[in-house]
Amino acid sequence: MIAKRPLAGAVWHSSQRPEAYCESHYWDRWKTMNIDPQGLSWNELALRFCAYLPGVTSCIVGTGKIGHFKQNLEFLKLGPLDIDLQQQVLESFARHDDHWAGLI
Repeated sequence: MIAKRPLAGAVWHSSQRPEAYCESHYWDRWKTMNIDPQGLSWNELALRFCAYLPGVTSCIVGTGKIGHFKQNLEFLKLGPLDIDLQQQVLESFARHDDHWAGLI
């Protein structure tokens, strides 16, 4: 399985809801889920969560900056999220899921 857009357009960098279709939906989900990142950056949390889900073999992460690419590699080297944080994300998604469709 390939995880496309595991950083969800990094909507957490926006001070208000983005206008773009996918990013606006990611923003809504991010706000609704209200996850405590437990000291991690949102980029780290999202990438480590997605990359280490059972069945995921690769992630498509776009960037135009080599520094971001290198930082993402460093995040991945840290391995999966702590099981408690991973469970928090899964439970929050399940609790708030309002038939959220996949976005491409």
